[in-house]
Amino acid sequence: HAPLAVDGGLGIKFCRRHWGDVLVFLDSHCEVNEMWLQPLLAPIKQDRKTVVCPVIDIINADTLIYSSSPIVRGGFNWGLHFKWDPVPASMLNGPEGPTAAIKSPTMAGGLFAMNRNYFNDLGQYDSGMDVWGGENLELSFRVMLFELYELPLSIRNKPTQN
Repeated sequence: HAPLAVDGGLGIKFCRRHWGDVLVFLDSHCEVNEMWLQPLLAPIKQDRKTVVCPVIDIINADTLIYSSSPIVRGGFNWGLHFKWDPVPASMLNGPEGPTAAIKSPTMAGGLFAMNRNYFNDLGQYDSGMDVWGGENLELSFRVMLFELYELPLSIRNKPTQN
């Protein structure tokens, strides 16, 4: 199926009726690299309860210079604010090295792929959350008992300001 861009809450309404097997959420201010989709889909094909999040590289908003992001995974602080945590070197020492999928307790809310039916089974995003922030943790906690990975091979670029 072809990608479809939808705005805000329309995306959730659309996914209720979507005909594809996998939903890919990508914030509108992000760009993708070549061959970005295949690494996101492969783990979901193996297990429909796997949620995959790309590592987000950086495009400097002032210079437009591209730079790779350190390998991180989602976390949160005591105020329940999402944050990026460094990945312990021991997690990168397996046979796949730094390209291996990394178990992650949380995810960024606008950058992930998951099986459409699983998203619906989990109850989708909470439609009562009207303010940005928190929806990613709320969905992460529902997913946490299953498979949630940060995937270094599937990179998305996100412009940032200094």
